[in-house]
Amino acid sequence: MITDSLWLCFSKNSFFVSIYLKNCQRFLTLPTTMAKQTVTRFKTLPSLPVSLRRSQCVVYKKELLLCGSDPESECFSYNMIRKQYKSICSYTKMDVHCVTDVRCVVADVRNNNDKILNDITLLSFGGRRSRNKNILRMYYKSVWDDDGNMNIITNKAFNKWEPLVDEHNNPIQMERGEDDYTGARSLIGGSNNHLLFITYPPKSIAVFNLNTFKYINRSTFLVDDYIQYPCFISRRENRNQKKNEMLLFCKKTGLLIEYDEDRNTFQGHRLSVCDSIANLNDYAYVRVNDNNVLFFGGMDFGKWGNKVHKYSIEEDKWTMFEHTLPIPLGSGTA
Repeated sequence: MITDSLWLCFSKNSFFVSIYLKNCQRFLTLPTTMAKQTVTRFKTLPSLPVSLRRSQCVVYKKELLLCGSDPESECFSYNMIRKQYKSICSYTKMDVHCVTDVRCVVADVRNNNDKILNDITLLSFGGRRSRNKNILRMYYKSVWDDDGNMNIITNKAFNKWEPLVDEHNNPIQMERGEDDYTGARSLIGGSNNHLLFITYPPKSIAVFNLNTFKYINRSTFLVDDYIQYPCFISRRENRNQKKNEMLLFCKKTGLLIEYDEDRNTFQGHRLSVCDSIANLNDYAYVRVNDNNVLFFGGMDFGKWGNKVHKYSIEEDKWTMFEHTLPIPLGSGTA
């Protein structure tokens, strides 16, 4: 049983919010080991400033940082208290072609953020067959902050994308070779939050060391599905462990992926996938606590879905909610 929580999802011009009720009712066991469950209805929030598709989203305190889109290059902050948007910046013209089909964006948490400046560091990379293989970095300082800390003397350039450079001031590249990161997903892990895990088509997973700026592992999934726009998420909140657990769902594929940092090895374990989501990918998804993953909509051969699913990690069990999304949702973020 999960506690009360608030989750938000958006796609294109729309933005929805719903409350998950602690005391849900009417579980109906189905033959496919999936249940139906009652939730509250959705409420529409202020429209997005531009049409966003596959925008990357990072949570920062009471803000949602929306970075790029297909085909937009703008980055915005959504203030969850004020229910308003503010522009942060744009990807530069030289990087716009990287934003098409969107870059991956993650929070770099290797070092504690500066407590005085109260900022967060973002990393951005990838894109559709991009000729620009540079990793970009942004020191984000809240655009809603009125405390004047932006004027403190520092060597950081805030709220703009710049190439991540090494000690010799050379831009760091992903060195992907012929790899195509269209539909890639990524997350940060490792004992020192120094490992970048990346899944990308057709069936690949890689580990990039953010301290040495080199790939240390490339492996292939032994699955039938083409892994593109999957759900790729940490099994639980990162606790600086050397054994990382990640979940991956894409169409009929469900995997618990274990990575041993000392041995530099992967192990995969099959997870169940219910019939009603087995043809979908490109859904919006979010982990709730350490035991549940919520899925919103999804794509089935270009057709968007409106169903909401829950996957229980501990029970390896799926639930489909009785209420559906107000409109079909695909290529969204939660």
